[in-house]
Amino acid sequence: MSTRSSAIPATTNTAIVLVGLAGALVLSIHETLAPLGAVVGLWLAMVLAGARGSYWRVGLATSLFVASIIGSLGLVGNYLSRAGSSVPLLALAAVAIGFTVGLLAADRTSQDPVEHVGAIGLYSAFIAMLWVLALGAISGAGGLGPLLSGLLWLGGPGAVGFAVSIALAACGVVAAAYAVPPVVVTRPGRLDSYRNRRTGLVNLLIALLFFVSVLLFVSQYVPIFGDLVDILAGLAVVRGLLAVVFVVGLVVALIGSVARHEWSQTTAARSDVVPVLSGALLGVSAFVTVAYGSGVSPSSLAGLLIVSAVVLVALAIVIGDVERDVLTKRSLLGLVLALGYGGIATGMEAELGYGPGAILEAAAVFFLFAAGAFVSDVGRYGRLLGSEIGDGARSLPQFIRLGWSGTVSLLGFVVAVVGFVGAVVLAPVLSASATVTVLLGLGAVVVGVWLLLS
Repeated sequence: MSTRSSAIPATTNTAIVLVGLAGALVLSIHETLAPLGAVVGLWLAMVLAGARGSYWRVGLATSLFVASIIGSLGLVGNYLSRAGSSVPLLALAAVAIGFTVGLLAADRTSQDPVEHVGAIGLYSAFIAMLWVLALGAISGAGGLGPLLSGLLWLGGPGAVGFAVSIALAACGVVAAAYAVPPVVVTRPGRLDSYRNRRTGLVNLLIALLFFVSVLLFVSQYVPIFGDLVDILAGLAVVRGLLAVVFVVGLVVALIGSVARHEWSQTTAARSDVVPVLSGALLGVSAFVTVAYGSGVSPSSLAGLLIVSAVVLVALAIVIGDVERDVLTKRSLLGLVLALGYGGIATGMEAELGYGPGAILEAAAVFFLFAAGAFVSDVGRYGRLLGSEIGDGARSLPQFIRLGWSGTVSLLGFVVAVVGFVGAVVLAPVLSASATVTVLLGLGAVVVGVWLLLS
């Protein structure tokens, strides 16, 4: 007995995937490098669908997905800065085609191929905006070196600055200790022991601060203690270690606070908030570090992170926390729109002429439009078939339906190409009104064929 499912049956789904990939390859007629975007899109879908299983796997997949998104947008932005390059427009279409095709393919092997995309998008966008603030601070300080120097010698190089660094490091440790939920670092049976150790750590830090305060007071009157404090306060290694403890404590406290909030809001037996948040932090931070180290200016990097945050939030809204049927429907719609956008982007730069190159580019445009129509029609049929019959749907009726839709799309494609060639040939001898009449007649033929055969 077959099980009814919102997933498209295998035969129809395979046909949609193949047509989508063919559309990505057709983009190479105008720009050879454009179909590489489809590879990026497939990679993104594969990594996103792989964000399940162990905590380590979820965290690694999250970091790869986020870094790939930001890197892809960076490449597109780099090409857009070059006047006259159409590669970015077609590359975006290819990425969208590859991503939606990947989601449709993953939908056949997983009940929820985008399980964490909502959390990934929101957390990554939040971390990206924090990095935007950090990059703004770097620009304001005149570079990373002056900023680190200011953080290192916060409060001044003397005894007062040393005391401030110790106090901030202690606050970072305490914030991290109390923000991280106990379940992250211990088992329920050892909860009391963990709380006792945490309380002991806080008491130790309080005693340390008290000792430092006494030492600073005594150093004002005992020269040997004054010299000791000056030596410790002037050591870059000591001040650097305190600064690192403070920053790491704040980061851990941030992750722990979000994890504590999420755990308090869920009743599920398992929560992946920590690996998702940690992976998002690692992915964004690793990309920013590599890009900044490679010479990218803070302003350009901040702009890229803002755009990436918008894209990640959009992904979280569109395909995050949705039912499987809604995901399938939106993936199909995205594929249709991507194919149509690819056709428009190709047509915008296609050259009218009699040569085979011009005709081939026109054929590519019409093929992308026909492919979009085919995916729309067959996708609607596949969703209906899956909901009414399920995975047990026989292949032969699907092949017949695919052949019928393919025939209609092929006829429309052939008529459009012939009409284009005829318009090019007759353009020098037809007036404007006659040309419009010919084009309207061509459109009427296409619509009539579609209505007749559908």
